[in-house]
Amino acid sequence: LSKFLNDRDESKQSAVVMLDTVDVPASGEVTVEIVAPDFDGGMRLMAVALNEEKTGSGDNTFIVREPVSVQMTAPRAVAPGDSFEIVTEIFNTDLPEQKFSWQLDFGGAKLASGESDVLKPGQKHVLRTPLAAPDCNGAKKAELRVFDANGKLCSQEYVSISVRAALPAQDNVGVTEI
Repeated sequence: LSKFLNDRDESKQSAVVMLDTVDVPASGEVTVEIVAPDFDGGMRLMAVALNEEKTGSGDNTFIVREPVSVQMTAPRAVAPGDSFEIVTEIFNTDLPEQKFSWQLDFGGAKLASGESDVLKPGQKHVLRTPLAAPDCNGAKKAELRVFDANGKLCSQEYVSISVRAALPAQDNVGVTEI
C-alpha cells in the first residue's frame, strides 16, 4: 500500500527550535548562534531571562529565506494517461541580477531543462510543464533543481504525485423482484 502514497520528506526540520539554558554575563548581553530550519517565511524569536532578583522576556520577528527559492504546484493524484501540468515558480530573493538555469526530473528521468529570464532581486520566473501520467502505479517524484549563472546549485524542490491504478468504469445495477 505504501508505494501508492506520497512520500514524506524526513529531512525537513521542524520550524520550532529550542535552546538549552544560556549563561549571561553581568553586562546582560549575549550572542547566541541559531541554525534556522529549512524553512521560508516569518519566524518569531522568544527569550526568557531570569536571575534570583528579576525576570524578563522579549520577542522579535524575522524573515528566513533562501537567496533563491522554488515553489512547485502539481496534482496530488492522477490516473495513467491523464494530462496535467506542473507549475513552478523560481524566486530570486537576494542574488544579483542574472539568468538561472533549471532542470526538471520526473520519476527519476530528465524531463526538461532551460533558462529563466534575467531575474533581478525580488522577481520570479514561472515554468509551466505539461505532462502525461505514466502507465504504472505508485508515487512519482517531480524534482526541480535551479543553478545560478556560474552553474552552482542554489535551490531544489520536489513534489510527489501518486499515480492510481487504472480501473474500468463500473456500473452496479441490479433488478430484483419482490
